[in-house]
Amino acid sequence: MQRPTWATVVGIIGIILGCFGILGSAQFAMMPRMMEMQKEMQEEMFTAMQEAAEKQGTANAQEAPPKEMLEFMERMMETPEWFESYCVVAGIVGVCVSGFYIFASIRLLQTKPTAVRLLYGAIGLAIGLAIVKAAAAMATMSFVGISMAMGGLFGLVINVVLLIVVITGNKEAFAAQQAQQAPAGY
Repeated sequence: MQRPTWATVVGIIGIILGCFGILGSAQFAMMPRMMEMQKEMQEEMFTAMQEAAEKQGTANAQEAPPKEMLEFMERMMETPEWFESYCVVAGIVGVCVSGFYIFASIRLLQTKPTAVRLLYGAIGLAIGLAIVKAAAAMATMSFVGISMAMGGLFGLVINVVLLIVVITGNKEAFAAQQAQQAPAGY
């Protein structure tokens, strides 16, 4: 029996999502270091801006950035102490989940009998991880966390749609594959 169209579409989208998931999770694991570098650059920039404002004196006081704004921007980038280790662990878990997603999607394209169950597991893990990431990001109460949570909602919606497609799709081709692979005595 021929592979259903929904399986081809979901399999290809699953491979693409898995590849992007691996890249995104690796970046997520490196986020503490990137944030540290950004803070260093931001501090240098703010210091230079303050020095320039002091040199100009009161003649151009309107052009100088208000001190409150600079402090607010610093507070927006602050994260709790646990956030660094969380990023590393969540990044590693995300790479594993995305790798499993790719594996399940390839099995779906091969029309293997266990492919649908594997894909249910992979999508379920991806949805669960997205929810945990969003909850942790919101718990940071920082601009960085909130922007991460908003970005994660996009992947969550796509995974829910793919799950609905898999649930409602015709799975006769997978049952036929299992019947062909079953030993003759059964």
